[in-house]
Amino acid sequence: MTRIGFVLCFGLSLFLGSAHAADAKGAEKDPLAKFSDDDLIKIDFCFEKFCAAVAAKDAKTAAAFLDEMPKNLAKLDLSKDADKTTFLKAFESFVGASITASQRLAGGIGQVTYTDKGGAEKTQRMQNVGGRWKLTGQ
Repeated sequence: MTRIGFVLCFGLSLFLGSAHAADAKGAEKDPLAKFSDDDLIKIDFCFEKFCAAVAAKDAKTAAAFLDEMPKNLAKLDLSKDADKTTFLKAFESFVGASITASQRLAGGIGQVTYTDKGGAEKTQRMQNVGGRWKLTGQ
């Protein structure tokens, strides 16, 4: 291998290593970074992942699927166990939810119709924010 080839390979490996580290840091800052953009533009996918995050007690991912944090929960620190528990309790009705229908409306608004774990049919409004569907009106 020539010197130039070695330098190029070494430089490329450093670049790829730093790109991977940047992806890991991005995922820490944005819990939705673990999902593809192609998935996040699907209203059903986002609603299902929100419900799954609540069920898995992943408060940070669940919070990332909210368009705006509800006023009563806005002061919570999701890195503290007590606050995380309070946050998850507010959304426990979404555990076991199953989508029955969804629709996109004009202006980046959508609506999901779902049944809760008790079988009751409910609706949830969603907003497309930057190519990601997020729950609104909590």
